Amino acid sequence: MLKKDIITDNPIENIKSIFSEVPYKYYFKIHTAYNIDEVPLTWKIEDNRRNKDFHIIFIKGGNGYYYLDGKEEQLKRGKVIFVSNDFPHSAIPDKSNLPSIMPIRFGLYDNRTSYQRENYFSRPFSYAFHANDIIKYQKLFERLYQIVNGDSDLADEMCNSIVTQIFYELVNDYECDKGYKKDSRIESVKSYIDENPSSMFTIDDLAKLANLSKKQFTRLFNAQYKISPYQYIIKSKIRYATFLLEETEMSVKEISNYLGYPNQYSFSKQFKKCMGCAPSLWNS
Repeated sequence: MLKKDIITDNPIENIKSIFSEVPYKYYFKIHTAYNIDEVPLTWKIEDNRRNKDFHIIFIKGGNGYYYLDGKEEQLKRGKVIFVSNDFPHSAIPDKSNLPSIMPIRFGLYDNRTSYQRENYFSRPFSYAFHANDIIKYQKLFERLYQIVNGDSDLADEMCNSIVTQIFYELVNDYECDKGYKKDSRIESVKSYIDENPSSMFTIDDLAKLANLSKKQFTRLFNAQYKISPYQYIIKSKIRYATFLLEETEMSVKEISNYLGYPNQYSFSKQFKKCMGCAPSLWNS
């Protein structure tokens, strides 16, 4: 069984943790998608329902209420609600103004095994917000619904892309609303790491690139990306290693040497810790 991931108190950081691992480790797969112009009078979600998959809903109009572990959220045009697996939720309509909804249920699947990752978080959570750009979200949900109910051979890939886009817009809108600004010095160093996965550099080297002390650089990098610079270097190398394993004829030993590991054993141990299997089994 896969170890459950640590959850933070900030739902956006939890969503970002999923978003950051798609597509190189996981992909999204739609289970159901609906476009309901008006729910029936009898529509409701029973008290404390807990789904095994993720659930996101866009409200096109009307009125009603969602209860997220007891917390009331009004359903009105432009409201978007995300519910992680196993989070207790319920809903009731306003019978005088029935809501129009676009609910989507989907899972997070492992690229290597194609199995659903059901226990991604150590504690379930939800996130609800009212979109500033309602049309943007409505178009994304409508496009997703059309693809799910179409006959394209690339439906799964296109749906994965749109769910990823929804997550991106959700995170970006949150950060814009909060006035969150990324430190350009830290962004520049992160880009440098991403563009040079085979290079050998220390935290001191990276701090000098940012014109910061090692302590300042480490603190700011952690605050901005919720991961230490050292762990991000590892993540970047392993991500590039999966590309080399899939797209080249390089051996595991050649890849470990190319990425600067002291030996094949060290590389394989770190790869398995990050990706759940030995590099020699990645394409098997």
